[in-house]
Amino acid sequence: MTQGISYVGIDVAKHRLDVRWGDEQFSVANDETGHSALLARLRASPLAAVGIEASGGYERRALKVLREAGLPVRVVDSWRLRQFAKACGRHAKTDPLDAAMIARFCQVMPAEAAVPSDPLRDKLERLVSYRQSLVADKVRLAHQIAQLDEDELIDMAQKRLQLSAHCLKQTDRHIRALIQSDRILKRKAQILQSAPGIGFVNAITLLAKLPELGQRGPKKIAALVGLAPYDDKSGRRDNGAHIARGRATPRAMLYLAVLSQLRRCPWAKAFRDNVTAQGKPKMVAVVALMRRLIVALNAMIKHDRIWFDPA
Repeated sequence: MTQGISYVGIDVAKHRLDVRWGDEQFSVANDETGHSALLARLRASPLAAVGIEASGGYERRALKVLREAGLPVRVVDSWRLRQFAKACGRHAKTDPLDAAMIARFCQVMPAEAAVPSDPLRDKLERLVSYRQSLVADKVRLAHQIAQLDEDELIDMAQKRLQLSAHCLKQTDRHIRALIQSDRILKRKAQILQSAPGIGFVNAITLLAKLPELGQRGPKKIAALVGLAPYDDKSGRRDNGAHIARGRATPRAMLYLAVLSQLRRCPWAKAFRDNVTAQGKPKMVAVVALMRRLIVALNAMIKHDRIWFDPA
């Protein structure tokens, strides 16, 4: 038991959690028994933060147990953690070292306001993630079938493709039922889908992968999806402003929505033409429209308003 230490780092693997708590290093299984043992130890002393790195979903159950126990859990972004480790001169990488670095990161770096955990939103995120994997399976199998020339293999691949399509329909039904079961989720989905280019898939993906929507300012929400421009200047060098990082999945949904707007909305076409007339690439206009769209959607959710067509 560690006394007087308030920062804990947890590195997550599929079958194990490596924990750093002050000078103490220990591991527990990443299962119900291990989570109970971890919780019993962490409850022994006041904690300022329990840092846990996002690890492709392997952290979800431990995260749920810690949050339900009321511990101050902080999910650490993997990229920011790697940059922090490099800045600290740490180049070696092992699970115990990662746990120690997570604890140090939580101690040094200020925490951003976290979105409160919501079981319905968490379930929606899991369903949307599973839906994405099914869509990827369908695309992969379709490409595979196009390359096969043995009838037996083609037949087996087509059956797998049919199964993926069936599972996708079932998943969509579950998602729609979940949205309809909750007044707040239902209203947010209606608001998002009132915007041109935002359909059912775009809306559920934004709700699942961007829970901060409606709870952040315009600059912050744009930065979260990697659409905020950052200057790249030093001395006489001026490379202008560029977008960087952010959440790829919501950004992809916004990109598809803007492509739809450019086909359907005169004001979007006019904006693009005005930008390209200034000698700028078309992609600059597309990114600007994506940024405008996410800022507008954020304001719509925040103020409970449907889309107002600028035309």
